[in-house]
Amino acid sequence: MEKYMAEITNLVPFPQPDATPGIEQYQQARLADLSVGTRQVYVSILRHFFHWLTAGKKKREAFDVSTLTPGLIEQYFTHLGKKGYSFSHCKRTKSVLTHFCQWLVDDQSLLVTNPLRALVLSPPSNLTLSRVVPRGLSPTQRVILLRLVEQDDVRGKALFALGYWSGCRVSEITYLLFAHTHVGPRGGWLHLEKADGPARDIDLPNETRRALFDYVRERGREETSPYVFLSQRSPRLSEAGLHHWFRDLKGRATPEEQ
Repeated sequence: MEKYMAEITNLVPFPQPDATPGIEQYQQARLADLSVGTRQVYVSILRHFFHWLTAGKKKREAFDVSTLTPGLIEQYFTHLGKKGYSFSHCKRTKSVLTHFCQWLVDDQSLLVTNPLRALVLSPPSNLTLSRVVPRGLSPTQRVILLRLVEQDDVRGKALFALGYWSGCRVSEITYLLFAHTHVGPRGGWLHLEKADGPARDIDLPNETRRALFDYVRERGREETSPYVFLSQRSPRLSEAGLHHWFRDLKGRATPEEQ
């Protein structure tokens, strides 16, 4: 069907709304020597791009690859900006798309020139606003962060799970008491208290329950401290200590992922 459509419309049917075959072919040709984490970043960015590119197209509608023009690429980066993606994510996206389009030029002969070669990204003009307004994680950032956490120890996985999967605040994590931690192999809940706010009880999703259960079981009960998360300098992990752990976690990303 795709071949027949290409013959009657003179369009190159690549990629279809499901761009998986094209991305897989690109992976095998150009990404085989990269680390698993880096390949995941490339694939995540490409999937997001093709999802935007083919939105609104009919299921069987062929895609004319010649429409990958500088103008279309600029529209995509405008879209990323409106959605609140960071400048660093846009720079990473440009690098990935440049590499991919060069493959279309060199190996596939589907493009004559690379539409990203002349693209210049400008940093946001209001840097103060970009520091103050919190932004959600991009799909690529989520892939990178989850991979880094998988390589961390049980303590790091528990800290991450409480914040990421259960939405716990920093002070709620650092003041978490053993007496308020009810976690087992099949279920769990927490009584959370803040130094400057009301207490609350939450049920734990499986992702948090498993991570916290593994940490508590490995660490054991430290009778000298009532707190779940300890510090080398004090009876409990401080807010600054939690922020330091997270900065260290992000610092483990490869140069391509930063």
